[in-house]
Amino acid sequence: MRQVAPSPAATATALEPAADLSEPPVLANECPAIDGGAEDEIAAQASALVPLKPGLTLSTTWHRTTEADEVECLTHVRAVDADAVAVTASCAMREATHTASRRECRVDLHSAYMFSTGAGDEPDVLKGATMLGLSKTSFGELKAKGTTRHRNVTMYEGRLIGDLDGALSRQGTGSFAATVNDRVVELPVIRAAGTLRGIAMGKSVETRVEAAILDDERFPLILEYALRDLGTKGFSVRYTKLSYPTDGELEERLASTKQVDVYGIYFDVGSDRIREESEPVLREIAVALAHNPEWTLSIDGHTDSAGGEAYNLDLSRRRSEAVRTALVERYAIAAVRLTTRGFGASQAKDTNDTAEGRARNRRVELVRQ
Repeated sequence: MRQVAPSPAATATALEPAADLSEPPVLANECPAIDGGAEDEIAAQASALVPLKPGLTLSTTWHRTTEADEVECLTHVRAVDADAVAVTASCAMREATHTASRRECRVDLHSAYMFSTGAGDEPDVLKGATMLGLSKTSFGELKAKGTTRHRNVTMYEGRLIGDLDGALSRQGTGSFAATVNDRVVELPVIRAAGTLRGIAMGKSVETRVEAAILDDERFPLILEYALRDLGTKGFSVRYTKLSYPTDGELEERLASTKQVDVYGIYFDVGSDRIREESEPVLREIAVALAHNPEWTLSIDGHTDSAGGEAYNLDLSRRRSEAVRTALVERYAIAAVRLTTRGFGASQAKDTNDTAEGRARNRRVELVRQ
């Protein structure tokens, strides 16, 4: 299966030969077991600033110059257990949605120095590498010593096609603006940078690496990651929209303010088809309605400005109706409790001049009547 997540090796440039790289990553069917402590660790990770738990979805936007469109790629945590974190990666394009899976071993969350954003190989375990953030050991070294070894690897159809080794050094602390569930949040981060050297696509490569890492030892998620000198435009991933089940917070917001902007309902590009990653938030809406049988909701659809006024108005209406249909058919919510409206791009929350702003404008708004 092809990798869904963008691969840094795909845009490598030739430079001087690099030092010999040892200990290659290994594809495997299962993760090695760890000796106890998993339950406490799982609980701690689930309480992190960005909780590592089933339903966590990270969104990044990939602009395709050849198609003049934006592709929303989602990294979705579907399961967490004592051995591994199971992840689905998908990119919705106009022509199709490409989906792949990967399992991140818990033992690698403890001590791995390798990092790989890719998914889709079979078997789906890449032993020795993390996917979502730094390992506990690597993050601890970055905090305590100011530097840690860092190695970016890329697998493709069972072969190691990219292996870049070096170090990350702490540059300072700061904040990272992201839409988290229903609002923009400034997340604390450690900013790090370094130089990686190695082989990619059969060529010797040297590139700057930069990262913004969530400053939380429970789950040091890499929110932004870039290899600046690969190809003509480099490689980067930037998670500016994050959603996860809140165990009642959505219900509390509806009870107190009567209005919630929901960013965890995802659609295919230019379509009203709801993506599978939306299920945890749909379920949370249904639970809130089940707990409050007297409530009625208006489901309001909003888009960005791409596509024209009439197009976006129709799309927003169809998307709000799709959410209503999902709640009625999958969760047995009475149809009379739900009304739908579409506003197109007329009620923008942010600028439409940036990918982040457009992502914030694409939303479903719940209004308690």
